[in-house]
Amino acid sequence: MAQKPPSGAEPAADLVPRLGAGYVRRAVHIAGIVARFGFADVLHSLGLDRFLRAPRAGKVDAATRGLERPVRLRLALEEIGPTGIKIGQALSARPDLLPHEYILELRKLQDEVPPFAFSAARALFEQELGCTLEERFAEFDPVPVAAASLSQVHRARLHDGTQVAVKIQRPEVRAQVEQDLAILTFVAREAERRSEWCRNNDVVGWAGEFAHILRTELDFVREGQNTDRLREQVEESDCIVIPQVFWELTSRRVLVTEYIEGCSPNDEAQLAALGVDRARLARRFAEVMFKQVTEQGFFHADPHAGNLKVLPDGRIALLDAGHVDFAGQEVRDLMLSLFEALLEGDSRGVVNVLTLVGVISPRTDLPSLRLDVDKTVARFAPSHHVSFGLAEVMDALFGLLIKHSIRLPATFASLLRAVVIAQGVCLQLDPDFDPWAATRDAVRTMLSSRLRPHHLLAGLHSSLREWTFYLRALPRQVSDLMLRAQAGGPRVRLELEHADRHLHRLDIMVNRISFAIVVAAFIIASATILSSERALAALGSPLALGFVAAGVFMGLWLLYSIVRSGRL
Repeated sequence: MAQKPPSGAEPAADLVPRLGAGYVRRAVHIAGIVARFGFADVLHSLGLDRFLRAPRAGKVDAATRGLERPVRLRLALEEIGPTGIKIGQALSARPDLLPHEYILELRKLQDEVPPFAFSAARALFEQELGCTLEERFAEFDPVPVAAASLSQVHRARLHDGTQVAVKIQRPEVRAQVEQDLAILTFVAREAERRSEWCRNNDVVGWAGEFAHILRTELDFVREGQNTDRLREQVEESDCIVIPQVFWELTSRRVLVTEYIEGCSPNDEAQLAALGVDRARLARRFAEVMFKQVTEQGFFHADPHAGNLKVLPDGRIALLDAGHVDFAGQEVRDLMLSLFEALLEGDSRGVVNVLTLVGVISPRTDLPSLRLDVDKTVARFAPSHHVSFGLAEVMDALFGLLIKHSIRLPATFASLLRAVVIAQGVCLQLDPDFDPWAATRDAVRTMLSSRLRPHHLLAGLHSSLREWTFYLRALPRQVSDLMLRAQAGGPRVRLELEHADRHLHRLDIMVNRISFAIVVAAFIIASATILSSERALAALGSPLALGFVAAGVFMGLWLLYSIVRSGRL
């Protein structure tokens, strides 16, 4: 029944022409939430406190005043709504940006909200598909089986008896998300303009990437395509099931897939009742997920227990392909090298991978980084007596990245997160599951496969193609350089980072110096007048006193402005 998918630094009032009045009202509402949960200092540091209503500015709710700061952040994001929840979930996957205690708290974000009315779900379905529910379904349960911030899922039965899951997007969520993303982009730009940390960590780039991911999650056609591609990748697997997509019933805001019965991997009672081989299932699931992230490059980026079901026949169904990711060969090779170095206790190899894949800031102290990594690798080295989870090792390494100002690409962090989450599920299935043994086996399998003739030939062919390109381009580049030299010599272009900001400061400094010269002239002239009887007689006493008063006033004004700037 499957078919091809369809193709598919001014006051707040001055922001109205740029964002629109509705956007500003929403920004004021969000700023109020942020302030109520104790983050007014962040708004002030970013120059966003102008969005606060004066009576509420800086007031923290009594119910949240005693909570830890990470907890208050989670609660604030939940109250902001779908975009806030998604921002928190995205940040929880970036332990290279936030301290460990914030990451742990953001991982608790619950994407579970009350369902919207069945009448609204019916209206949206009929609008999207151009037909009634009765025309397409023999049965349709009006009570959703799950409700999240972006959509909810109903169980239904087709006229041929097939059980399906109907995922329907919340009617107003797209407009709300677009409004919030516009505000997020504005806030990110303001943050980079005022905060060195935000500039070093490319907050604007992160906001753009997050916006792309969230818009992709709102496109159910793209989710259906991801589902089909994942199903093709695991067709030969005996432990993974991906539901079928019914394309004739799918649109950008409606997705209909095969309904799969099963239990959650953390439901001990149901797993015991099914009687599945949990050790084998955990081992096979780890192998499949590791193959996705190291060999195939297209992987499910959020394989947590809520997106999985254990079937009665001992297989696992992988659901919700809205959050997938792509990784190129180079990034996958670096991740494999990182795991290999960790397994061998090679701290130098770990440092090499982190510095190759990460963005190093001028504040990074490489000798200190090497010492810290050496201690971490020695502390978490696999041992027969003490077993550390892979998540603990990754958390420790990410803490070092924050300490030494190294930023990882989002895809690399997503790869590591997918592996850690998958192995966490394996531990839920089998408490005796050994993450290090599973990682060692997977790394050995991948490395041995790369020694096969066809893989070596492919690598050699890729290297030859790269060198051929450089050899072909070299004569032309040398010729261009010689021609430029004959035409007057090569020119060197220098760009000053954040030149506008520096020029603005220079302009202020020059204006202040000019004003000081004028003030000095007034004071000297006034002194000359007061000390000369002939000048006083010529100008008249009132005029001379006014001249002196003007000089004194401007001098005091200059002194006040300098003291107020805090740069005396």
